[in-house]
Amino acid sequence: MRKRGLANKERPEVKSVSIWLDDHLWRIDGLTQVKIATHKEWITVAVEPHKQFWRYVNSGWRVAGEAKIKLDRSERRLILYITFKKEVEQHKSKGFISIDVNENSVAVMVDGRVPF
Repeated sequence: MRKRGLANKERPEVKSVSIWLDDHLWRIDGLTQVKIATHKEWITVAVEPHKQFWRYVNSGWRVAGEAKIKLDRSERRLILYITFKKEVEQHKSKGFISIDVNENSVAVMVDGRVPF
């Protein structure tokens, strides 16, 4: 890149680092700690949850398996992005009415058949 004139410096720079963690690389330990697997051992990191975290936890959402960690070099901290999931009930429809409004006509379908 340097020889072609596309880079300003001799060596490349890493400007931002983000790591996606699978479910076997991190664990939530209580509500204020996270354990992260490194190449040597598990390390424990204290977490300051945001108020949105508490809203999700208190309204029935569960922590999903994946997370993202981003290094903030200016403030020397880790930012943890947690994914949530929620079990929902599937709604069974009893019937439907489909209406198509055009310029010159209106078409109506009730429960899969035309009523007229």
